[in-house]
Amino acid sequence: MEKDKILELLYISWESYQTKLIPNSYLYLYEKNGILKSKFVAARDYNFLHLSGIKTNLSAEMFARKLRKKSLKPKEFYLENKRNIKSKLYKLPSLHEVMEQPLKIGKKSNTLKNVDYIVGRNQMILGFSCANNGKGFDNPSTLMSGIWETIAAGKFYDILVVLKTPKQGQKLFDKVTYISDKFDYSKLPISIINKCDPKVLEHLKNGKISVENIAREKNDYELLNKLPTKEELQETNAYKKAELKYGKKIADSLVKNIINGSKHKKKQNSNQNEKKGPTK
Repeated sequence: MEKDKILELLYISWESYQTKLIPNSYLYLYEKNGILKSKFVAARDYNFLHLSGIKTNLSAEMFARKLRKKSLKPKEFYLENKRNIKSKLYKLPSLHEVMEQPLKIGKKSNTLKNVDYIVGRNQMILGFSCANNGKGFDNPSTLMSGIWETIAAGKFYDILVVLKTPKQGQKLFDKVTYISDKFDYSKLPISIINKCDPKVLEHLKNGKISVENIAREKNDYELLNKLPTKEELQETNAYKKAELKYGKKIADSLVKNIINGSKHKKKQNSNQNEKKGPTK
């Protein structure tokens, strides 16, 4: 892949990273030996370089600053391993969605450096470094693809609850993005209860996720009841991924198929309503 194309992919990944991941902080809850354990995690701008798999002589902070200002030049970075395009760069735009879903947590293999523990699932595994003072947020230090069992070492645990706050660095969580049916509310320690919004505690008691997280993007209902325009579809992650992977021509043809399919569906529904006649 040409460097200009890699740079374009970097900017798309960065845009998603800075708007959908950096602003948020997360709390993972899992059970170990019958006791509920917690991990506070958050991504910072300087973590992006290590997650991307890109090599550069710039510092992680300067690399992020240049991406933010759209001033990064192809000569300022290189790709040591071409496999990182597929295993890292292509996956970064959807990283925020993965972090809010059911995951595993466990120890890392001895070959991983600057990693204290890993979180994820097959083909999407994050290595985390613990906060220096043990009181802050752990940060993601690497993104890996592969089978969980080959990267993890020893026993692992299912994450039972994922809580989220849209305020970086704040430990007052106001959304439940995932809850397992194995979660036992009675085991929730007072230290965690004090970090939860009352609505979150209510959701945890009832085993429900927050309503805001049920529909992340345009769902099928909206597509059937509102004819999407070409411009709207071109703003979706699906279009951007298709454009990067297959080129603009194929991505545009996919948009055309969706629009034609929606027109056909709308016409079909209209014909069915006409056959039924007016309701009494």
